[in-house]
Amino acid sequence: MTRDPEPMSLLTIILAPMPVLLAMGLLAARRSSIEAGLAGAALGAGLALAGGLPGAVLADAALRSLWIAWMAVSVILAGLVFDAVASPVRGSAWTDAAATTAGPDDRRYRRIFTACMLIGPFAESATGFGVGAVVTAALLRGEGLGGARAAVLALLSQLLVPWGALAIGTQVTAVLMRHDPHQLGAAAAAVSAIAYAGGLVVLRLQLAAVGIRPRRRDRLIDPPLVAGLIVALVVANLFLGPETAALAALGLPIAIDLGVRRRDVAIRTTTRILAPYLALTLVLLVTRLVTPLAEALRHWIWQPVDGLPGYAPLHHPAGWLLATAVVAALMAGNRPGRIGHDIARGLGHGIRPAAATIAFVLLAGVWAAGGAPTVLAAAWRDVAAGADLAIIPPLAGLAGFLTGSNVAVAAMIAPLADALPGMGADGGGAGALMALLIAAMLLVVGGLATMVSPMRLAMAAALTGAAASDEAAIRRRSTPLPVAVALLLGLAAAVAGLLG
Repeated sequence: MTRDPEPMSLLTIILAPMPVLLAMGLLAARRSSIEAGLAGAALGAGLALAGGLPGAVLADAALRSLWIAWMAVSVILAGLVFDAVASPVRGSAWTDAAATTAGPDDRRYRRIFTACMLIGPFAESATGFGVGAVVTAALLRGEGLGGARAAVLALLSQLLVPWGALAIGTQVTAVLMRHDPHQLGAAAAAVSAIAYAGGLVVLRLQLAAVGIRPRRRDRLIDPPLVAGLIVALVVANLFLGPETAALAALGLPIAIDLGVRRRDVAIRTTTRILAPYLALTLVLLVTRLVTPLAEALRHWIWQPVDGLPGYAPLHHPAGWLLATAVVAALMAGNRPGRIGHDIARGLGHGIRPAAATIAFVLLAGVWAAGGAPTVLAAAWRDVAAGADLAIIPPLAGLAGFLTGSNVAVAAMIAPLADALPGMGADGGGAGALMALLIAAMLLVVGGLATMVSPMRLAMAAALTGAAASDEAAIRRRSTPLPVAVALLLGLAAAVAGLLG
């Protein structure tokens, strides 16, 4: 629930963005995401109460925010437990793989393309939170690549962040902006064609610098392969929903690649890495495509907040993440004691991102309840001369850079985007289509910008053995992609707003 502030004073306009600016300022000052989100939420609640918002309305907004956050947090925790329990990227296996696969090889480019553009995004879609970079970095080490350039390549695993952690960011955005998740996912997939094309350029530039160039056949294959991937992603979102869309769209080309190079010396190691993710994909597809099973699993559902999605523990992806991880670990010969230790480790790693997610979704809820997005939308409309929507992609990119979380981007920017003219998702016709495309732009730019957030850069540097001093080089080589996409989509949004 939002309030239209009256009158629209200069002080009201100045105070409206302060909760978000405070959070961003604290992040820029290298304070934790938890502190930044909670500080912004506290300031937002104080300003809302001072502006006359009834306490009961504010409490209801906070409750709704906490429920939205729980839907995300359950997957965050389960995803990190999945990585800790089931991921076989451990030990010295990659040292041996590097010795056998590095060196002159006319198939080397194809393997690296698959690692960065297919396998990495696949793993990120399954678990989120940079896990795709973990898998990609391991595969790159198997190709003898390390340092700053390998870190940049590992970050390409973040190309499909809107589907990361089983599309939690997309689902939160759909709730906040009142879109059908299937349609929003499909629109984001279409917009992602720009990001994927840019990612291909980055890949080739980085590999050319170390003497790895595509064969003529590769140059011919790559564009239609990327186009086919985007089409498959659009279709999968429409028919399967965003949770499993990226897994389904990427699974087929990965399977084909593994079959084509089944005689490569590194194939057994690659298959071993991917096995838990492929099993997870199969399980999630079965629980959603087999209608009687899906209906039975959804029979028991908890829905404490009217108007928001319910929680069906037997159908929700979090439970299947945990079950698949435990089964994979048992099949690998891990003892129950070791599995319990890994579960505890995964939960320990998940505490901070889960708390940060709660803090930022709470910030968004109380900020919107106080009417701040409406204030800012009205002020921006007065100076934008019809190009109101141009502000959304750059703002989403800034939020993604500062937070490193697509969920936080949705929580911070979606309320403002929703308050701009032309963003009425509840209507029909061209206006509803425009609202859907702008929401998709928010998702894609915000997700792409997370790849250059300080947290992702530091992680990529550590995974690839780059020195701390190399982080500036990693940032310099990675940043042009999200910046270019944000500016291009901002321009497109401006033109669409003016024409509309």
